[in-house]
Amino acid sequence: MFKNLFASLQKVGKALMLPVSVLPVAGILLGVGAANFSWLPDILKLWHRQVVLCLVKCLYYLQ
Repeated sequence: MFKNLFASLQKVGKALMLPVSVLPVAGILLGVGAANFSWLPDILKLWHRQVVLCLVKCLYYLQ
């Protein structure tokens, strides 16, 4: 009797292991998705400007 009960509970435990192990990763992804990245376009514009200036200078010196 206890053998069958333990076997059934073991199957339930195995079935719950994957969803429980995925929960921390899902929480991290939700946190990253909800983060405020409003500063990112400004940084990319600055970076793009610096790269273009560097390329222009390099092309000028290579002539």
